[in-house]
Amino acid sequence: MARQPKAQDEIKRQPDPEVPQRAVAVEDAEAHTADVDLAPPAQVGEPLEEAIARIRRMRKPFGAYTQKLALPVRPGYHRHWFNDTAGRVDDAKESGWSHIIDKDGKPLKRVVGTGRDNGVLIAYAMELPLVFWEEDMAARHAAAKAKVDAIKKQPFMAKPGQAQSEDKGKFYSPVEESGRAPLEVTKT
Repeated sequence: MARQPKAQDEIKRQPDPEVPQRAVAVEDAEAHTADVDLAPPAQVGEPLEEAIARIRRMRKPFGAYTQKLALPVRPGYHRHWFNDTAGRVDDAKESGWSHIIDKDGKPLKRVVGTGRDNGVLIAYAMELPLVFWEEDMAARHAAAKAKVDAIKKQPFMAKPGQAQSEDKGKFYSPVEESGRAPLEVTKT
């Protein structure tokens, strides 16, 4: 049985003038097109070559490798992203960090993943004067150095009678078989 065409199929569909079109191509005299939503003309009658050059300067190739969380450098400040988990942003504020404000006057934030509750995980861009950041890093390095020095002073030793020959090399020893420390700083 042959299919009977419906009345709707027989009518050629015309775009509805009431529905706004998302991407409208405008033709110039040489039948070139440019998407006016993407890059409205800088001036009326702009030559095609200038329009293409202007659009090339502002676009990024889709799928290009970019650092999504890269922040512009601000002299005298250290910038960092803080995930909004367990009061981490509040702790940062108490330590002297301040929000980086975006062009809308709001704290700069990005969705960076999924939280423990399967909701979105948001990170906030914050900054700290470089003087304080360097002090914090010096304190952190001093604490780590103290721990390493403590390990070197009293390495783990097996209790008498517990050491086995197959344990050799499994534990840290500040002095290798050569009689020298495993890491030495030499100045030239």
